[in-house]
Amino acid sequence: MSTESVVTETQQKKVAKRFVRKPGKTLLVKPLEESVNTNELETLFSGSKGFKEKVKTKTGSYFVVFDSLENSANALKELRKNFNDVLVKYSHYRVFFTMKGLSEESDYNEVKKSHIKFVEENTNGSVLYYKIYRDENGYIGCGDFTLDTKESMDSLLNSEGSLKEYKFGDYEGKFFRYNKKDKKFNNGQTNEVVVDA
Repeated sequence: MSTESVVTETQQKKVAKRFVRKPGKTLLVKPLEESVNTNELETLFSGSKGFKEKVKTKTGSYFVVFDSLENSANALKELRKNFNDVLVKYSHYRVFFTMKGLSEESDYNEVKKSHIKFVEENTNGSVLYYKIYRDENGYIGCGDFTLDTKESMDSLLNSEGSLKEYKFGDYEGKFFRYNKKDKKFNNGQTNEVVVDA
């Protein structure tokens, strides 16, 4: 084993310790080698407890949805145990929102808790991450959160549905698809967030 591979493995372990994806109901399953037996792979996750659906992409990856966090976690462990040449991770769906009604008196944790409750009660998903944006002057009237199923994201973004424009308590706003696009300037360090209506 070369020194280069030892360094790489050590670096990978440090990165893995720093960031652990929160579990969700959707798994991304991506064969890393063409030699992967996709029939065997599909049979394993389709036969897993709580399996709801699979979507195969043009690139040969799968989005696999389960009925609960427990069942998706068990399927993730089973897939990782049985397939060394397959990438398996939780898939997340990010949503941008606007929010009117925020003031300096608004309690961040109460607003967060109420908004998450609203989203989870009206969709078939769980909010994994949540953030209301602030600057030095206070709330700026928007934020984002991450969901664990595409179905829940789609129900919030559907312009013909009742959830695209929301209201709970004293707060109201709209949901948008969150798009992160890199825009490079001279230093190559700047990110720009673009929201699709």
